[in-house]
Amino acid sequence: MRTKLEAPGITRRDLLRAALGAAAFAGIAQFTGRDAMADIDSATAGARSRIAVLNGCPTLLVDDVPLLIAGSQIDGRSVYHNDDCITFFDGLAEMNATVIGISIPWDSVEVAEGRYDFSTVDWFIRQAEQRGLKVIFNLANTNICGKVQEGSDARAIYHYVPAYIRSAPDDYQRVVFSPGLTPQGGAPPMCPNDPRTLERERLYVERLAKYLQSRDTHATVVMLQLENSANYTAWEAPGPNRPADERCRCRYCDAKWASATYANGQAFMTRSFADYVEVLAKAVTDSHPLPVFVNNWSAEAARIILDAAPHISLVSGHLLDPHEPNGISTLSVGRNMLFASEAWTHMPSVRFYLDALPFYTLAARPGLGLTLWDPGGEKSIVYDGDLVSRLSDALYPVKNAQCLIAAHRGTSRLAAWSVLRDQTWQVASPMNVVENGNTRTVRNETIEVALGDAVLRISGSATGYAVRPTAGELFLCLSSGHVVVRGKPVASAARGSFEGNRWIAGSPISFVKQGDGYVIDTQSPAVIRIVLS
Repeated sequence: MRTKLEAPGITRRDLLRAALGAAAFAGIAQFTGRDAMADIDSATAGARSRIAVLNGCPTLLVDDVPLLIAGSQIDGRSVYHNDDCITFFDGLAEMNATVIGISIPWDSVEVAEGRYDFSTVDWFIRQAEQRGLKVIFNLANTNICGKVQEGSDARAIYHYVPAYIRSAPDDYQRVVFSPGLTPQGGAPPMCPNDPRTLERERLYVERLAKYLQSRDTHATVVMLQLENSANYTAWEAPGPNRPADERCRCRYCDAKWASATYANGQAFMTRSFADYVEVLAKAVTDSHPLPVFVNNWSAEAARIILDAAPHISLVSGHLLDPHEPNGISTLSVGRNMLFASEAWTHMPSVRFYLDALPFYTLAARPGLGLTLWDPGGEKSIVYDGDLVSRLSDALYPVKNAQCLIAAHRGTSRLAAWSVLRDQTWQVASPMNVVENGNTRTVRNETIEVALGDAVLRISGSATGYAVRPTAGELFLCLSSGHVVVRGKPVASAARGSFEGNRWIAGSPISFVKQGDGYVIDTQSPAVIRIVLS
């Protein structure tokens, strides 16, 4: 297991483009050493939201302040402005989420050819602003799981592309299958090599980006996802096997196939999608520089996309549990950065490891973070009180100490831990522990971590972070637990929270000297500042 983020193939310019400058970072300099900072490339100097590399860890910055992504996608409910949608917003806010993912079908904005209505986009931004949430818009455009839903019945809830495109297959090219192949439900997906479809979508995302640039004065929208699981092999063939090397056989694809050499049909289609999203990503970032990503591809496809599409920030994936290898760790290729954009809440493994998944994507494999994928209905986490409580406790320290944690990930100044709840063990659940930038697994209920000359003995804590920004202070950011501090005397302790980089002190918290240590207990989620003498 690779325990510290590595990104083979990253050039110095990649790092410079992703990094932030010392001047812009001055607001959080009190919590980080000079090793956390890098120069900023002029290409990202004006971006309200951008990805930086701090101590080797990719970090999303919003107005120069780190944002650790921890939240959920609203999925199908984002089509409607109903009570279920409002309940989801309220639930995520109560669960201490930082980000909400929202799917925006193309046809909900381009209501007729060349006529755009941004009221849906505006409504979601307002809901997020009212609850202190940031937004990732997932653009449900031409290629969503290889589907184009047709008709007017319940199966066609997601139309994705506007009606004027769906109703004119002769003008907007669909994938052409080999004889004997049929699409899996709905109609054939849109072909990525059709220049007319691409131009319509380019005009749409450009208009959307310009709208966000003028409307989103609070930098509420922090990233955009282009396309999702462009599964061009979502077709059926006679017999048990699906053809692995199939490609579209339309006139555009035949011409492109003949113009160059491709390893096989799969590589050809992946490169075609990469060329397509690069045009869209450039149209977005030319108007409104935001990180832009695509979701759910294989590692080999990710290499092709990242090579062919420089305006794509990363390729994200799914995370069902924190055991290696998984859908995120396999995407550690090239210049990619780790972001778990989907963790399916209807999966038993996700529900079982719910509070460990944000820890995994922020500390154990330090990346941008995690959004769950919540399908609604009875499997929604919003309606499961136990899960709501567990995720709320786990996200409390993330939400209330984002800047502090982000500035020290990947260094010896931060330690973190999370229970894995491994059902195969009859004794204490194993713990994932991050210390000195390395991850280890221990099978004890009580763990010890060292932060310089301060040694912490921690028990009864499901998830937590300990940060030692200076020699004279120590922060405990944890869901609950019993902590013994040894090696340095404790002078005072107080609860509080961070507003960006600013510490807001709250009520004092009691501590007791026992032997050579000082004991601090909390039965509820807390961020605690300890002054050491």
